[in-house]
Amino acid sequence: MKRFFNFLILALTCFSVCYASSGKCGNNITWNLDRNGNLALIGSGDMPAFRETPWHPNLVRTVVIGEGITSVGKNAFRKCKNLTSVNLPNSVKLISDNAFKGCISLFNISIPRGVQNISRMAFAECEQLLSIEIPDGVMTIENQAFENCKGLCSVYIASSVQRIGADAFKGCINLVDIKNLPDCVTKNNFLLLGLTSDAVSKYWKNPSVYSNSDLDSRRQANTSTSQPDEHSSNSESIVNTVSDVDIYIPQNPTKNENTFVVIIANENYSKLADVNSALNDGRVFGEYCHKTLGIPAINIRQYENASLGEMHGAIDDIKNIASAYSGELKVILYYCGHGAPEEGTNEAYLLPVDAYTVSSKTCFAISSLYKELGAMKTISTTVFLDACFSGATRSGEMLAEARSIPIIPRTDVPTGNVVVFSASSADETAMQYSEQKHGLFTYFLLKKLQETNGNVSLGELSDYLALKVKRTSAVMNRKSQTPTTLPSHSIRNNWQDWRLNY
Repeated sequence: MKRFFNFLILALTCFSVCYASSGKCGNNITWNLDRNGNLALIGSGDMPAFRETPWHPNLVRTVVIGEGITSVGKNAFRKCKNLTSVNLPNSVKLISDNAFKGCISLFNISIPRGVQNISRMAFAECEQLLSIEIPDGVMTIENQAFENCKGLCSVYIASSVQRIGADAFKGCINLVDIKNLPDCVTKNNFLLLGLTSDAVSKYWKNPSVYSNSDLDSRRQANTSTSQPDEHSSNSESIVNTVSDVDIYIPQNPTKNENTFVVIIANENYSKLADVNSALNDGRVFGEYCHKTLGIPAINIRQYENASLGEMHGAIDDIKNIASAYSGELKVILYYCGHGAPEEGTNEAYLLPVDAYTVSSKTCFAISSLYKELGAMKTISTTVFLDACFSGATRSGEMLAEARSIPIIPRTDVPTGNVVVFSASSADETAMQYSEQKHGLFTYFLLKKLQETNGNVSLGELSDYLALKVKRTSAVMNRKSQTPTTLPSHSIRNNWQDWRLNY
């Protein structure tokens, strides 16, 4: 019996050590892991190398390293499979061997300017890492540093980098967007780094992406060493075929069982210009609803290239569900496609794919949509409209050939428990984000869901969309696009706290 109690005490001691919530690592660094998996390290000097870390890898979800710590230790966060984001201070100069190897959920990390060396396999097998910027100040990227980062699609490498080790980007099968290469990389050695020939071929064909000061000499080098036509045409065909928000979609357990989604994605119009990427918008939004927001697939109704009858049927369907649930449900409605005002009345309409003119007989009036949604008994109804009502297409052209200027549509206000997110204001155009194969509004809607794992309030989402879409459109399109959020009068004081994920 005494031996049994001694064994039990030893076992409990080992268990408490393995799952300790705080402690020391090295001489001057302390750490604390809270119940939510947030690991914080504070102190000064180098982090030690680890054989086994004092924190259990599977419990760590976020990492914050305090200012004053000068290195990320060898194996420090290796195989932290649930780690999604890391905050590194400017004091860090070294990211050691295997520091983040096998962090298969890590999709967001910013390497600070103080870092000088990224060591061997530091980020290897970080499969969800979407993009990486190697900032000015980094001098070496060691062998296999980003090996098998299969989700990596974009990389910037500062000109300060003097050496990149063998196979640094080996297995990065989706890496097709290179924004800068330092002088140590040439067409003769890029294959040794693991960079794909498609990526580098595209890079040398587009010297304007260089940020170095010697653009003219690089253009001359580009001309004298151009790739064969048959190879370059193949590389162009795979560029930007998928967006970064399509590659990694966070997955949460299905629990949002009382939320229902209606998605209407109209791309291919019979009488009007198509809406580029609308089908992709709707499909990927549906994936985020299921995987990230935890909504059962059976609760998600998707309508592609919907006729007027199908659009009315979609609203009738959700009304019947709301009636069956006696108001104990949430509703999300997403629409992407053409919108337009009726000349004379300026009333705004959603356009089905069989529309040939803008009128109450062939289109779905926004006023009717708001009336039907507002009459439903729901806990909340959230509407996303990636459409404009000025009568313009995503490319900025007018739907009606005879019309040269946009019309300012009549503003209808929703009723009931309804809040509406619109892609643009007044006579603005809801533009496309061509590089990402999405509407500009939808891209940033998905991006925020990706960055937050779906845990974002509608107030935060509204602020984010207004800022990101407005700035990106001004720079990229040289046109104004300002998303708006319009709640009904009855919820004007509380809609900001609503969330989509529960």
